[in-house]
Amino acid sequence: MSADTITWTSGSNTNLHTQESFSAHTVFKTFAGSKIEMIIEGESSEFAVTATEGAWDGPPASGTIAYVVDYYGTTGVLQIERTENGAITITIDLSSASETGMKQKFFIDSYAAQ
Repeated sequence: MSADTITWTSGSNTNLHTQESFSAHTVFKTFAGSKIEMIIEGESSEFAVTATEGAWDGPPASGTIAYVVDYYGTTGVLQIERTENGAITITIDLSSASETGMKQKFFIDSYAAQ
């Protein structure tokens, strides 16, 4: 992505294990492909980016970028996508380590590049 830091805000999310929707104010901050901070209802956690798959200039263009991440010892993928109709989602899949690993989709309401 072209901006060094992008802040993404979501209020609508889906647990992809159960397909249940839930509301939780969530903020993601992407730092030039080096780390991603996730803040859910004020609780902060961090993903260390170990690899990047794909290339995307970031919003407002359509596209997808996937980050291979380490989340406190668990490896997974965090993908950011903007469809042609303008919908932006962030999908986290940490389920390869266990059946109950985090697997959620966050529907982005707004973003800001810094």
